[in-house]
Order: sequence, then C-alpha cells, then structure tokens
Amino acid sequence: MTASGGFVRPCRPRYVVVTLGHVTVTNVSRKLHGWPSNVGIDSLAVVIGTSAPDAWSSCRGPEFRRPPAVIRRPASLAGSDRTGQERGRAAIGGGRSAPRDRPFDLRHSTGAAGPAPARLARVKTSPVTWPAPLRPLLDPSATWMRRWAVLSLIANVLIVVTGGVVRLTGSGLGCPNWPRCTESSYTPTPEMGIHGVIEITNRQLTFVLAAVAVATLVAAFRYRPARPPLRWLALALALGIPLQAVVGGITVRTGLNPWVVMLHFLASALMIGLATALVVRVGEGDEPARPVVSPLLRRLAIGMVAVVAAVVYLGTVTTGSGPHAGDVNAVRTGLDPELVSQLHADLVFLLLGLTVAQLVALRASGAPERARRAAATLLAIELCQGAIGYTQYFLGLPEFVVGLHLLGAALVVVAAVRLALATRDRGPVPVAEPAGAGLDLAVARARDGAAVPARNA
Repeated sequence: MTASGGFVRPCRPRYVVVTLGHVTVTNVSRKLHGWPSNVGIDSLAVVIGTSAPDAWSSCRGPEFRRPPAVIRRPASLAGSDRTGQERGRAAIGGGRSAPRDRPFDLRHSTGAAGPAPARLARVKTSPVTWPAPLRPLLDPSATWMRRWAVLSLIANVLIVVTGGVVRLTGSGLGCPNWPRCTESSYTPTPEMGIHGVIEITNRQLTFVLAAVAVATLVAAFRYRPARPPLRWLALALALGIPLQAVVGGITVRTGLNPWVVMLHFLASALMIGLATALVVRVGEGDEPARPVVSPLLRRLAIGMVAVVAAVVYLGTVTTGSGPHAGDVNAVRTGLDPELVSQLHADLVFLLLGLTVAQLVALRASGAPERARRAAATLLAIELCQGAIGYTQYFLGLPEFVVGLHLLGAALVVVAAVRLALATRDRGPVPVAEPAGAGLDLAVARARDGAAVPARNA
C-alpha cells in the first residue's frame, strides 16, 4: 500500500511512503494514522528528510487506481515558516490528535527545498502465522533450527552405517545396475534374495536423507534473524546428496572398484563434518571468530582435523585391501593388508598423542570449559575406536565389530570438528526482534530528530 502526494493505492510494496509537503515518512502504520486493517501495513519506520512531492512507488496494474486522500492539516503544520523536518516531527508528535482546523490535499502541498531524500528504513514486519504443523519448517525457532541440524547429522551418520551393512553382508552388487536395480526394474527380483533387498533398502534411505536435507535447507532460509552461514552449510549438505548418489552409481557400474568405494566413504565423512559444523554454528553467533585459546593450541586443533582425515583415508585403504569387498567377485587394491594396517595404526597413535597433549594444554592454560570438554570427548572416542580396531584385527575382522569400527570413524570426525570449532567464539546467538520493536525505535528517533539507520529485514 502506498500513499504519496495525497493518494492511496491498494498494493503491497516493501515501503509505504507518505509525502507531507517535503517530509517523507516510510512504512507509516495504522497505529499512527488510524488506517483500516485492510490497508495491510505491518510496521513503521520514520525517516525525516525531503523528497519530491509526487514520490510514487513501483506498483503496476490497472487495478491500482488513485483515490484521492484528503487529510486534516494539524495546526502544528500550519506555519509556513517551519522547515520540512520540523513539520514532519510535529506531525508525528501531534498526529491526528492535533486540531483539525481545515482540510488540505497533499497533491498541492509545497515547501522549501531541502537536502537530498533520507534513505528509507526497513523494519521487521509482523510474522505470518503458519499452521502449527508447518511452524518448525516455515517459522523455525532457535530450538527447531538446532533440531533440524542435529537430525541432518544423524541422517548422514546413519547412511554411512547402512552403507557399511551393504558392504559387510556382500550386498554391494545386490542390485547390479544403477539407477535401476535391474535393466528393466527399479526393484529387486526374488532371484536376488536378501542381498537385493539390503541394497535397495540402502538406496531408498538416500531419499530419507534428501528429505531431511531439504527440510533443513528450507528451515535455514526461513529462520529469523537471517543467518547466511547456516544457509550456506545447509545448501552444501543438500547439494552433496545428489553428488553422493552419482558416486554411488559409479561405484556400482565399476563393479565396486575399491578406489571408488573409498571416494564414496570419504565424501560421506566430509558431509558429516559439514553437518557437525552446522550444529555448532546454530548454537553460536555470527560475529568474527575470536580465539579463546592460544594461537598454538588453535592451530593444533585445526591440524588434528587434518590428521583425522589422514587416519580415515588410510582406514579406507586398509578396508579396500581386506576381505570385506562388498561382493565375492569385487577386486581389491592389491596392497599388502598388513603394511597398510600398520601405517593406519601409526597415524592413530599420532592422533592419540596430539589429543592428549591438546587436552593437557587446554587444562593447564585455563581454556573455556567448552574446549576442554570437546577435547576430552575426542580422546574418549579415540580410545574406544582404538580398542574396537584392535579387537577386530585379532578376531579376524568379524562383520559386527567392523561395523562398530565404521560407526566409530564417523564419530571421530564429529568430535574432531567440534574441537576445532570450540577453540574460537563468535558471540551470542542472534535473537529476532519482536514484532513492533522497530516501530517504537523509529518513532522515538523521529521525535528526537535523529536519523533512522537503514536496516536489514
């Protein structure tokens, strides 16, 4: 709805502009002017300045006719010796409660020329009331945004575990084609047996992961106040799913080539790291990162993430050289499993030593509890993961223990990313302004003669 030069048009642009002589008021609400509820004005910001007498917005269409709007001139505006800003302030201060001595048409209002028009102020409008079942998605609170992020992390870890089940049960080629299960069907045939069911079930879980990722993306874009870091992380997670599906298809079409299988798992580990970062970022602000530990300890935490990546990579190489190929006819890397396992164990010991050193240094330096707790959590997971690794080695790689080791690898990634992010602070979580908060600020500033700063919605 725009009012300009004394006219009102039934449209809904971003700003509502009223020209009082050469005084421009934007987003003027019915709270000040008593306009009916169907006008559709949600909130206001007041900008005192000058503009052309006929400041129309960009509404279009034959339905936007120009009904004349004649208002009463308050006595406080009658003096022609007052500047445009003074008249505007008087109008805001007196409003419709001032004496209505005579009507005047804003189309013929004149005034002395003044400085350039003041910039428009944008204020958060009243939120749309969504049905209760849709609010977690379309109007998420901070709690719901965190729930979506955690659900996305759980889904990415779950898909790694189910992929491991496919490989450990020898069902990697249970559906020998992609994206179809067979040349002519998207579902397995009875002849494929349990292997076909396991493989197609894992593929169907990809759609569940995609649904969670899309929901998280929508919630991130609908979350208020707007937070670009959350949007970028949610977008990366959503785009990673189709890319993962393509890599999975290449894995099937190459007959479970071990190097492609490694790429498939490493991409999943990257997705887990991004999902962990999203969970952490939801619970902190968007201020520039401020280290809360010494620079050396912060660099050590970041370097430990690189060591974890190397450990995970050598773990996939070890698996690609071992007996669990995903299918009896799948080829292996041809590397010596004993040698690769030893290299993997050496890196694990290096990671353990760095983690112990990090935890001791954090405690000695009086680091925040959040950083110390993250380091302790990483150390506990690494110890459990090491115990599982040695158990599976000495027991001859039983499938169940190997599956636990796969889950432990995903948890190590989560803990390492959390530790790296715990060594800096980004301030408190931004809080959305309540509806009408901008209205009181704008009115107060206008009455005091202060300029209203431009703001983001």
